[in-house]
Amino acid sequence: MAASTGRIDLQLTDIMSAQDFHDLTGQVMAKVIVLAADLEDSLVKLLVQAVLAAPAASVTRMDAAALNGPVVGAAASAGSVKSQGEVDELLAELGF
Repeated sequence: MAASTGRIDLQLTDIMSAQDFHDLTGQVMAKVIVLAADLEDSLVKLLVQAVLAAPAASVTRMDAAALNGPVVGAAASAGSVKSQGEVDELLAELGF
């Protein structure tokens, strides 16, 4: 009987230790989750403030000259390349 109660006592002690560890782990995880949520909220507020504080002049619109693309009606445009031969010649002059 004494051996049986000793074994049961050890098993109950192990169970209590495991539950205590589980409880402490849960508390730490809850604190980490709250910390992460607070950090996320702070970063969102900082981002909103940075966007609102940016001057409107820093946001620029693209003008038509900045939109580079193929020239429509290349024959009528002065300074535009009209054939692949001209492209090859230009690249040869630049050393390519």
